[in-house]
Amino acid sequence: MTITSERLMLANLVVIDPRSGVLSAAVGESIKGEAPRVDTLDGKTLAIISNGMGSANILQKALLARLRARYDLKDVIVVRKPSVSVPPSRKDWQEVVARADVGITLFGGCGSCTSRTTRDAIELEWAGIPAVAICHEALFGSAEAIRKMSKMPDYPVVTVGYPAGPTAEWDDDILENVLELIEPQVLARLIVRSTR
Repeated sequence: MTITSERLMLANLVVIDPRSGVLSAAVGESIKGEAPRVDTLDGKTLAIISNGMGSANILQKALLARLRARYDLKDVIVVRKPSVSVPPSRKDWQEVVARADVGITLFGGCGSCTSRTTRDAIELEWAGIPAVAICHEALFGSAEAIRKMSKMPDYPVVTVGYPAGPTAEWDDDILENVLELIEPQVLARLIVRSTR
């Protein structure tokens, strides 16, 4: 059997390294642990890095509305990544690192997007920005793998469970339940002690 170039093209694989990103491994590995938490979100600039999976943009907007109702945020930087499995663009990352005080990354609902969502949060930590990753519990193994590869095996991740499906295709009732579940966990991850 003769293998044609068309058949060879079909055999090509694209491998995405979830550890790759805008920070070099050397920078990441030189910084140990998490960034210091903030006392409040009042007067802070919040960065939200979303991969746009399913209802992630709706979740991001609804969560932001809740946070704005509770806190007087200084500003919000919203980054929509071009793909679920890649880091933010260098330009977006530079803006986040230059301006953000805290960060939220979402939504990990498949293997590669969960590892990348987790890595985005860890890289924010390495840049000195307290952050939280939001992922689905069904893909927690991917989050766990990237935490180990990033030498932060105990880094907490906020998880969403069933009946909210991992692909984040949620109706209004499920979205409201997800918000009720994650809002206090997000605040607990970003703020030293929430008093509100």
